[in-house]
Amino acid sequence: MNQKIRQVALKSALLAGVCCILYSVSLTLLGENPFGSFKYMIAGIYALFFIGAMWHYRFKLNGGVLRGKEGVLMGLLINAFATTLYCIGIYVFLKFTGLGESAMDLHVNMNLAILEKARIATPEYMTDTVYSQTKDAIHSWDSFFLASEQIAFFMGAGFFNTILFSRMMSHKPQVK
Repeated sequence: MNQKIRQVALKSALLAGVCCILYSVSLTLLGENPFGSFKYMIAGIYALFFIGAMWHYRFKLNGGVLRGKEGVLMGLLINAFATTLYCIGIYVFLKFTGLGESAMDLHVNMNLAILEKARIATPEYMTDTVYSQTKDAIHSWDSFFLASEQIAFFMGAGFFNTILFSRMMSHKPQVK
């Protein structure tokens, strides 16, 4: 593996993970649910680090050349390390801080409100048994569950970014 690719990917992953953690903490400080609809902004923030890493490698370190396989390798490395860092950071935030507990409470309460609306809107599907089982499941959520749930979203966004930006940023050297 190219040493330059690894260095750029690891630096980008570190920055992406930390920035996404700070974004989630900031949402909590603002009284918003970091796991609700604002969660999807992380995909855009995350994408900026893929673009930045591939641009830096192509134009600053490799003379304007980024092959497709190099872009995919870089994207996969960024995705693996940033996802790991983000999920561990979110778990620590939720588990060991009072602010994390308030974020969990906010998320649980918002989901209970959605459940109540669903019960009213669709009484033929939301029987008392289904309602009580779902309510119990929501109350059983803990910091590990929420951090684990973030893995699927973060990895999915990362795979999308990897394919998209490795293709967009790739440029083969001209054969003369």
